[in-house]
Order: sequence, then C-alpha cells, then structure tokens
Amino acid sequence: MPVHENILRVNVPALVRTLEAKGKLAEALSLYEEILAENPKHLYARLGKGNCLALSGELAAAYTEYLMALEGGLKDPELLNNLADLSLQKGMKDERILHWAEEASSGFEERLRSERSDLGKVIWTHKLVYALGTLGAVQEARGEKEAACESFRKSLDLLGDRDPNLRLRSRPGQCPAT
Repeated sequence: MPVHENILRVNVPALVRTLEAKGKLAEALSLYEEILAENPKHLYARLGKGNCLALSGELAAAYTEYLMALEGGLKDPELLNNLADLSLQKGMKDERILHWAEEASSGFEERLRSERSDLGKVIWTHKLVYALGTLGAVQEARGEKEAACESFRKSLDLLGDRDPNLRLRSRPGQCPAT
C-alpha cells in the first residue's frame, strides 16, 4: 500500500467518523467524493463512500460502491460484512454471499487475535459480534440452521454482558440450548 494510501486510511476515516457522529453525512460523503475525484482507485474511500450512502439509506448506491472496492482488490472484513449484509437485504443468499460473511468473520477474528491494546480488542470484538450476526443471518437464510445457531452462539459468547442491545441481532430462542 503506498504511503499516501496508508495516510488516508488512517486520517480520513477518523475525520469521516467524526462527521458521521455529528450527523454530517453529506459532508463526509463530499470528502470521499473529493478523494475519489483525485484517485478513483482509492479503495478505502470507496468503502467509506459506501458506508455513508448506506447510512443515508441509499442502499443500491452503497452496494455499487462496495462492489467497486471489492473488484478493485480490497478484502477488508468491514467491506465483506457490509456486502454480505446488503446482499441479504436484497434477498441474495448464494454461495458468494456466504463466502463474504465467512471471510468477514475470519478477518475480524484474526484482527482481534493480533490486537495488543485493550481499546483495540473492544473495537474488534464489537465488529466480530456484528460479523457473526451477519454470518448467522446468511446461514439462516440458506436453511443452514445448525451453522446459524453456532454463529449466533459465538456472537453471544463474545458479547457477554457488554451491550444488551446487540443481543437483538441473535436468535437464541430459535436455537436449541447447548
């Protein structure tokens, strides 16, 4: 990854997250569009633009941005999870969607294992919980009930008592007790 790409990966998302947290999605989107006007192959800007579009309810446009980032070579677990999630919302549940969800979960698991800081571990755990929820939902849509229940259980085990709102993503009542 070129140095300027790495700088933008670190600094731009932090700025965009700040803008998003303040509800300034249009400004964040504008920033990503500026970067892409200069460098249409900036894959993290593509991912960020897709995220802003998704948060704005423009799911078809977000999906297009995510696919462009994937086709450009980005294999980021956030991208793969977002693609799997949006694909599922579109009613898609083929092998490719399952692969994206599995790769996203594996990617977040790997990042969690390699993380040294406590804050980083919390962040990667949170992302992994969501990715496992997406994986479980894809498996459930494909009729793979046992695999879905396992993914939901892993998600809940990671979650513990940290964030009861995230429990709504799982379906423990539909899975037999272990």
